[in-house]
Amino acid sequence: MEFDWGIIFSIFSLGFSIIGLTLSGYFFYSSTKHLKKAIFIINDHTTETLKESPGESHSDRDMRETYNRRLRSSIEIGGSIQLEALLRRAIGGDSLAQYKIGLIFDSGCAEFPGTKKNYETALKWYKKAAKAGHTGAMLNLGILYDLCTEGVVLRKPRKAKRWYKEAAKLGSSGAMVNLGSMFYFCHESKRDFCKAMHWYQMAADLYNSTGMTYLGNLYSQGQGERPDYKEAMEWYKKALLADPENSAAMNGIGILYDFGRGVERNHSSAMEWYKKALLADPNNSVSMGNIGILYSEGKGVKRDYEEAMEWYKKALLADPNSVVALQGIGNLYKRGLGVEENPKEAMEWYKKALLADPHGAYAMSEIGDLYRGGLGIERDPKEAMEWYKKALRANPYSAYAMSAIGDLYRDGSSVEMNLKKAMEWYKKALRANPYSAYAMSAIGHLYRSGLGVEKDQEEAMRWYKKALATNPNNIYATTAMGDMYRDGAGIEKNSSEAIEWYNKALSIDPGNTYAMDAINNMQPDLDSNEAVNL
Repeated sequence: MEFDWGIIFSIFSLGFSIIGLTLSGYFFYSSTKHLKKAIFIINDHTTETLKESPGESHSDRDMRETYNRRLRSSIEIGGSIQLEALLRRAIGGDSLAQYKIGLIFDSGCAEFPGTKKNYETALKWYKKAAKAGHTGAMLNLGILYDLCTEGVVLRKPRKAKRWYKEAAKLGSSGAMVNLGSMFYFCHESKRDFCKAMHWYQMAADLYNSTGMTYLGNLYSQGQGERPDYKEAMEWYKKALLADPENSAAMNGIGILYDFGRGVERNHSSAMEWYKKALLADPNNSVSMGNIGILYSEGKGVKRDYEEAMEWYKKALLADPNSVVALQGIGNLYKRGLGVEENPKEAMEWYKKALLADPHGAYAMSEIGDLYRGGLGIERDPKEAMEWYKKALRANPYSAYAMSAIGDLYRDGSSVEMNLKKAMEWYKKALRANPYSAYAMSAIGHLYRSGLGVEKDQEEAMRWYKKALATNPNNIYATTAMGDMYRDGAGIEKNSSEAIEWYNKALSIDPGNTYAMDAINNMQPDLDSNEAVNL
């Protein structure tokens, strides 16, 4: 399948923002949230700010470590204010003092002897401050209930949502971002992209760079509505105006150039944006993974599987649950690229990716492919169909999953052959993603073979060219062009041109046995023609 992380955006990508929760992507893409707490400076006012999270899909333990480290480093203690005086003010009903004490016990601030980290005490003081109307306390309460902090505070999504909403009513853009992410990542029920978009939009309206970035991600992936790549680019640019160091927005722009979405395809520009993202955040595991993909596919750089693996490993060091890297390594093992082909090992990596992101439509589709092709495991088209359906439940706009279901109907695998339904699924894929080169090449195949439609070689050629205009590295359309020139179907027969297309297919996928066999089978004809010319 096409390695489409821009939609795998994610994935969501890493966020760098004013306040809130960081999603991940390439294809942006991930399931576990990075929650940020309101940070304070001890004086007579509070300031909400946040720091960037280092990964896209940490486990709860990893999130906790990151969260605690960031919180500690963000507390600036004013020497003139003593804990005793702060406590007196808090007991007297001062909500700001109550909030600050909550933060002290939340982080285990060393500057105040005897104040070891104690989440229950922090929770108590946050509640007092929140009930008195302190926005930062409401936000932090929501995060504590959302995060399930070290087993002390049980995860209570309803309470988290309630406190986020209270903070949002008072204008906390960070709470709005976190609310949007609760709907985006929802584990308790079906995800709601429309509600996620609503809250991200509200945060963006308040000039929240993270909210702007996540809106860009939704438009880029076609989550909530059809993809709108120009709109995605606009939101990424707005996010960078609000925060020039927004690593996630840089990564998102890189993806648009990587796949030629709304802009002319330019892998060199994509690499530049991924590297800019890493300069802004050296721990941006998503951009590391995306660079790995460029090396794996030889896009804008010399194909280098070892270099790709190195980038995937770097991404996993930055974030052990980097979905981009986990899926990328799975792809290397699935196709035997730079490592010995091992479909079972690939399956393990895709399953790891699903543990990191239970909503990962890309990994689900890849597992479906393994079952459909019987690659290293017993062939099971029915199981493949189940995985494709799971992918569509995770992402109703997954064009690849739709196309794969079309393939099953075309081939009569797991379901009765139904060429009309096959065409319907391919067209559904194009409605979901008008840039799906796979669906275009599949429709070309139907016309070329006269399956469910009148055989029409010229129409087939038109669809193959359309697919290649969208994605010049589409292996299916590339090999089909070789076939068309070889057979003189819809175009004048030209063996040399056919060989060129097959060689191009091999440059895209060096292990493509179909292209190798086609070249070998044509060689005698080419030798004969050369002899006649002599």
